[in-house]
Amino acid sequence: MPQIRHIEFCGVLRIVLIVLGLIVCAVATAGRLLMSNTLHMWYAFNQRADDQLLMMQSLPGYADSTDLYKLAKNQGFAYFLRFIGWSGVNVDIVFFTVWLAAALLCAVAMQRCFHVIWLSMFTYVYVLWNPLAFEDWLGTRVYRNSLFAPALFILVSGLLILLTLVWGLVRSISTSRAVGKSGPTSVSGAAVMSAPASAPGLTNVPRSRDAAAHPPRPVRSRLVPNLPPRARAIIRATLLTLRIVVIAAFAVLLGACFALIFDLKEDSIWMVPMVGFALALAAAPALGPRRFGPAWSGSTRSDPKQNQSGPARSGSAQSGKSAVIFAVIVSVAKRLGVILLCVLPAVTTYAGVQIIKANNDRDFGVSLLNTRTSGEIAGFISRIYSIDSPNQTVSVWSPGDSITKAFRAAPALRQYPEIWEYMEQFAKTPNGNDDDRRSDGSLNANGSSNSDGVVGVNEDGQLTGDFISWRMLNAIDQSSLTMRDEAKVQRVFAKANAELDRAFAQGRLKKTDKIAITPSLVPRTPDEIGELFAPSWRAYANAVTLDEGYAIGSSSATQYYSSAIWSPSRQEGLRQLNVDPDDLSPQPVAWFTRSDAVATAKWVASAYRTVNMVLIAAAVGAVLSAIMMTGLRGVRAVRRWIERRRSSGRSVSGRIAGRPDDDRPDGDRPVLAAWGWISLSVCLLIYAYAYCFFAYWYAQYLHNDRITFFYVTGLITPLIVIGLLLAVGSYLRMFAGIGREREK
Repeated sequence: MPQIRHIEFCGVLRIVLIVLGLIVCAVATAGRLLMSNTLHMWYAFNQRADDQLLMMQSLPGYADSTDLYKLAKNQGFAYFLRFIGWSGVNVDIVFFTVWLAAALLCAVAMQRCFHVIWLSMFTYVYVLWNPLAFEDWLGTRVYRNSLFAPALFILVSGLLILLTLVWGLVRSISTSRAVGKSGPTSVSGAAVMSAPASAPGLTNVPRSRDAAAHPPRPVRSRLVPNLPPRARAIIRATLLTLRIVVIAAFAVLLGACFALIFDLKEDSIWMVPMVGFALALAAAPALGPRRFGPAWSGSTRSDPKQNQSGPARSGSAQSGKSAVIFAVIVSVAKRLGVILLCVLPAVTTYAGVQIIKANNDRDFGVSLLNTRTSGEIAGFISRIYSIDSPNQTVSVWSPGDSITKAFRAAPALRQYPEIWEYMEQFAKTPNGNDDDRRSDGSLNANGSSNSDGVVGVNEDGQLTGDFISWRMLNAIDQSSLTMRDEAKVQRVFAKANAELDRAFAQGRLKKTDKIAITPSLVPRTPDEIGELFAPSWRAYANAVTLDEGYAIGSSSATQYYSSAIWSPSRQEGLRQLNVDPDDLSPQPVAWFTRSDAVATAKWVASAYRTVNMVLIAAAVGAVLSAIMMTGLRGVRAVRRWIERRRSSGRSVSGRIAGRPDDDRPDGDRPVLAAWGWISLSVCLLIYAYAYCFFAYWYAQYLHNDRITFFYVTGLITPLIVIGLLLAVGSYLRMFAGIGREREK
């Protein structure tokens, strides 16, 4: 009786604590909503090639636009802005809703992965109050970078949810196996569904060598009442069908979400391997050799019916062959069904991207997401990067001699001499300098402006970074070709690219021997690549510590809250965002001002630094604990092997720790599961650094940590955060599982 009372007390206490946790989550949600409606989003209407451009793409007259930059960037964020304008909901509420969805999905993902309610609640609050939501350039600015962090949280958590949904489906329809003295037997899940009324219901049999020690037990006995077997089979089939429909619907939504995220930025191709790996991992159980029933094998099984003779034996053999054929067909159908579910997000994403391209083809005559970093203009620029030049550096990607050689080798552009006349100003030979340093050796303020304030040009008049892509659009537009007919521009530069390819093939142009990972980035020498490790690691670590580049309530953002500024682009943008131009910074409650919200955001950023350090320590603890438990498992296995050998006087067949039996070490399965989640965590952390490394390959020429923070942090933070949470979850789940194993 005292033990029963103790159990009841623990159950009541757990319920009370869960209720308190839910109350904390509700208060955190209300406080986060107040923060969004007090800090407010701000629109940098005067950023011609950034904020203003994306806003222009979202306005009703965009399809008829003749602006030279109309396709300079992807339109993914413009579609999001169109949704805001169509909904009539204030932009502050919309961005809060996106962060709320990200927090909910991350919490659901953690719950499905580890079934630890406290971790799920912590994840919800942790993601909802992420400091990036309050940052001036990555949280409150009406620009695509403010959508990166919540969108990546949604994508990665959605992939985890799909992973667990598919794995759960595979377990529910996989073969239930029981092994007796006569050898292994298996019953197909579909065969059970279609079994006659006298057949037993679905069973879930542990994988044990002794089936008698673990009798079959009904699956979902609490959900399926005491009905006739046929009725139970119908109910189970209906539930399974509904489950598949739900997974398919979620897969379609996830694919549509990824299509929008893919169109947010020009370099989104880096996400494709991550998504592809997750989908392949989800489909992996379906490819297992023994997951969905018997496989063809050359071995024979002992069967009492083999001792029969005559017609009985012949009929039994024929019936056995038919059963095996049917089981194999069902197994293949199940495998294909699971694989199709896993492929569905990829198909939806591809269809979504193709629809966006089709819209651009209809409106502008080009089936591209943008014409600055893709298509023939981008191809021409990438060929300039690949021309061998002693003046090419990590800052000057397109030196003047390379530009000159490219135009000389492309007769197709000579019919538009204005293009060369414009670009000739950047084709001057540098005055003994090969980077963007002044004569005194100091760096420009941003590494991309000369003393006259011309953006993208250093002191020697050389174009820095990828600014040639913007200058090329300007050059084309001021020529007789113009950027109005995008299709014609693509045709002209396609001819020019073919001429450059012939020049390379004939030796009139020499290709650089530097290493190029993508046509849109400057080739580098091994030493130049080595220079990236230290700064990219600092940028990676800064995503956790937020020591550099993080800004809240800066003057650059505050000035946009002044209602005294008037501009047509500003007025149009504010209307699209459902913002009152006469009251840009309303105060929802009298006792919480914008300065209070800024102070709160700064406190949250400081608190997150501490929390992140704790998460890192817990993640390291998870790895060390898994190593320790794995070592103990090996020691116990060797000890058992030695004891068996001494008692039997002969060697024991099979792996040392392979066969499950009564004296298997406690916690084997929890440790193995922990290693799986830890491996996935490590993959996310490494992948985040890989993107940071290649992003710094691009951003190094800027020599500006603030801009690098702006480019990188919003995209890698979700991967780092979810990676750490997976490690922490594996740590908690491992010891909880070991405790349950020992209780058994």
